Amino acid sequence: MDYDDSTSDNSSLQLQKNIIIPLATVKSEDGEKLIYHWHIIIPPRYPFEPPHVYNLNNITHDDIDSSGRLLVKALSKDWSAVLTLSSVICILELFICGTLKDMTPQDILHLDSNYDS
Repeated sequence: MDYDDSTSDNSSLQLQKNIIIPLATVKSEDGEKLIYHWHIIIPPRYPFEPPHVYNLNNITHDDIDSSGRLLVKALSKDWSAVLTLSSVICILELFICGTLKDMTPQDILHLDSNYDS
């Protein structure tokens, strides 16, 4: 996991985590692994305020807004200060597994990413 503490206002911590999941439920023709890129911003009031989690792949999904922000209750109104960054990663992994289950292969492989690795 990489982090960047050189934010514009130096008041928040930003993390990037690559989660690689083999396409067990839905496979591409060549069986490639799918890589989701996430940008996690830890606000100054963390853990009393949830991290902001953004998907950097251009995925169209009801729980991802037009800016790529992940919109799940656990990262908004259901957030609790007892949740950790490990909890956030678990939330991401659960979201990805649910997303893979609900999306078609065309949706999943539509990764015209704005993330340059």
